[in-house]
Amino acid sequence: MENVLQIQNCSVQLAYANYAGNPVTFQVKRGEIISVLGPDYSGKTEWLRTFAGLSEPVDGEVFSGTLSSHCQNREQWQQLRRRLAYVSAETSLLSAANGLANVMLPAKYHQLDETSALCDKALALMTELDVQHQQNALPAFMRRDQCYRLALARALMLDPAVLVLDDPFAHSDSAGSYQLKQFLLARAKKHETALLIMSHDVEFSLKHAQQILFVSREQVYCFDSAEQFSGSQIASIREYLDKPGTH
Repeated sequence: MENVLQIQNCSVQLAYANYAGNPVTFQVKRGEIISVLGPDYSGKTEWLRTFAGLSEPVDGEVFSGTLSSHCQNREQWQQLRRRLAYVSAETSLLSAANGLANVMLPAKYHQLDETSALCDKALALMTELDVQHQQNALPAFMRRDQCYRLALARALMLDPAVLVLDDPFAHSDSAGSYQLKQFLLARAKKHETALLIMSHDVEFSLKHAQQILFVSREQVYCFDSAEQFSGSQIASIREYLDKPGTH
């Protein structure tokens, strides 16, 4: 199956520490689910932004298809952004635009289709994500989980090969989190969208991830299966997994 993301010998500069571990190398196939786990303040977001091609690695390179994070021009950057979609709780919505306009914005910018077709697609995504009732509302009047889902729908309007998600379940209640997980699993299966998810939900990762990356300040460990990760005897991983409330 096609590789849609290749991380080759990457290292990052953390805001509060110097990463001195081995460079990170792994590949992501179409429709694959990769979980990024680790304790708080270990640099997970910095790594995730690097994997998404948003932050330049100190060393190494990020590839998606024939595109590289070392973009030569604006056109290559735009193509890379359409292939690698990054969504976090800090992803901004336009404050003066309603929910539907926010979701349609990037697809209209790239002139991907007629406005009526883009509107239909946006409403379909919003319905799947249960935020269709926010189509006329402004972001200031929405909950954080609703803003996140609108940002996710906006990213999906570009049909990315990889969704890079920073803590997508953090601001939802249990019912909302379950619904979002089902949506993402269906997206990976039906559309073969690869998912690179940073989450504190170890149970979700052990059940669904084909690869797991464990991030500490000192080292990033890559595992080819959940079984390999859960059976690891590395001290920092055992401490993380044995911490009360992890599961």
